Amino acid sequence: MTARFDWPARSRARTALVLIAIGLFAGLVRLAAMEATYPVHLLGDERYYVNTALNIAQGRGHVFKKSSRLWRPPAHAFLLSLFVPREVSEQLDGRGDPLEREHLQQTVRRFLYVEVALSTALVLATGLLGWALFGRSCALLASAIAALYPNFIAYSHYLWSESLFAMLVVGGLAGVVHAKDRPSRVRAMLLGLVFGVAGLTREAAIPVVAISAFWWVYQAAGPARKRALGDGFAMLLFAALVVVPWTVRNYTVHGRFVPVSSIGWFAAAQGNTLEKKDWMLQDGPEHVKFEREYFSTAGEIERMDFARRHFWEKVREEQPGWIGKKLVLNPTLLLTPDSYLLYKARRGAYGEIGPATNAVLGALAIGGYVIVFVIGVLGFASAPAGGGRWLAGAVIGAAMLVHVLANADTRFRLPWMPILIVYASHALQHWGSSRARFRGRARISAVGVLLFFFASCVPYFIWYGGRR
Repeated sequence: MTARFDWPARSRARTALVLIAIGLFAGLVRLAAMEATYPVHLLGDERYYVNTALNIAQGRGHVFKKSSRLWRPPAHAFLLSLFVPREVSEQLDGRGDPLEREHLQQTVRRFLYVEVALSTALVLATGLLGWALFGRSCALLASAIAALYPNFIAYSHYLWSESLFAMLVVGGLAGVVHAKDRPSRVRAMLLGLVFGVAGLTREAAIPVVAISAFWWVYQAAGPARKRALGDGFAMLLFAALVVVPWTVRNYTVHGRFVPVSSIGWFAAAQGNTLEKKDWMLQDGPEHVKFEREYFSTAGEIERMDFARRHFWEKVREEQPGWIGKKLVLNPTLLLTPDSYLLYKARRGAYGEIGPATNAVLGALAIGGYVIVFVIGVLGFASAPAGGGRWLAGAVIGAAMLVHVLANADTRFRLPWMPILIVYASHALQHWGSSRARFRGRARISAVGVLLFFFASCVPYFIWYGGRR
């Protein structure tokens, strides 16, 4: 009798141990990939995070190029700054690759170890989300898929903020789902702190915490709704307690209300600058002109105001077909089967790569994404009806809406891929029952998404190629 009573606890413990083992395996894979490819040269925003982390570590504060204090959210650069050796004191100007400076190579290597740890934690967070939504077997399969997902492995040796953001938001969603049936005011406060840090990593976390709080209230019934309302408020409050001090800092620095960063207006202006000859182009003369004018404008607040004016001007110019173009272009840019692994390879960040290696990288990055996307969409459509699917759909829908209104890029989908991995795992494990549920509106929705993917996203990649 005692053994039977203890069985669920022992089963959970065994599942947790297997999940940890998968995490350790994922960490070793990522560490091996990082060591085998080091040094992978830094591109674009990666240099921003290195520059800013060095400035924070040396007491100069969150500043880029000696004057930019609002450009991007602070959490990722701050995390990296904790791993800057004391003897490093150089302030970078934002140009060139820090890896070209011998005395900074060890610092960058430390940063890459941090990224390996974050990517490993993302594997565990994916498993926990699967556990919360569909149980222990889904947790193990989802974490195993995440451990070997090529694009996750690639980002484990990149210095963009995606791995940190994804780990925080996916882990937070796992906690939100778990807390639905096990409400706790303390847990709600802790989740608020997690989402607050995620909001200081990328502002896209702010809609997620609002949706999560609403979901708790929506799912509750009777007397439980009052408790859910209190827990949701507590989560929102503690998330705000993390973000608001940074908002106050921004006001103190520039005398303007900037909740997290100025990047939002830049992204909105950039994403609504459509090329005159071919509005499906991701880059072109119009984009070059906008960015040249933006970066030549003196002063952060002045640049932000310029971007806001540019955004509204372009929206007015594109009427009445603006929203139609955006509904085609931005989802295509977000979902096209390109990969930053291939982008890095095209830019020579991995050094000289032979045709055979390029072909293998392409097959892994593109094939892995397409398989997960297709099965994930089918799994989402055929999953049991309930709050978990509502929450996941609302979170992905909010992210898609933000990128339709602003800009879109394949990098921005990475934090949401764990959700598709979880639903793909559930579909693979319950293929028979999933097929039985695949009907009606669920089938129409899934077929519509997949038709758009294969009729727009895949041809776009074939015709226009990957990001340059």
